[in-house]
Amino acid sequence: MMGKSAIAAALATAALAIAAPAMAQSASAWKLGRDGATPQAEGFSERRGASIRLQCVERKAIWLRFSPPRGWDGGAAVVVRVDGVAFPMEIDGSHDGALLSDLPNHEIGLSRKLIDALKTGRALIVEGPAAAKIPAPQRTFSLQGAGEAVIALERRCPGLK
Repeated sequence: MMGKSAIAAALATAALAIAAPAMAQSASAWKLGRDGATPQAEGFSERRGASIRLQCVERKAIWLRFSPPRGWDGGAAVVVRVDGVAFPMEIDGSHDGALLSDLPNHEIGLSRKLIDALKTGRALIVEGPAAAKIPAPQRTFSLQGAGEAVIALERRCPGLK
């Protein structure tokens, strides 16, 4: 007969075995890779249908490329919100994809403040009239694992300010 501590240990092991695939899936939600010669980190929305890619361009800037689902209005205003902090963005793109930028003077790229927020934040939400017709789960991105991905991307982007 098993003692109470042996039963508790067996239950804990079973719980970890059940939870491990889910934890691995969420931890790997951000993937490092390349788009041709361009280093990038990619994350997916809570409900499949949209993705965001952070790309190191010309080894000196990080771009945020949003691949939206149906409902995106590339001609309207958009805000990226990280843990409640709003980052008004400019859009360069169309209905099938957009570069989102919060740099001044119409430069394309992400500010240091937004990059740092991506490293420490819990969630990124795309909001505003441009995303108004997109269901919330398709414009909400977990940032679990993004911190490590962004740090690795920064290493591959040596000219980043």
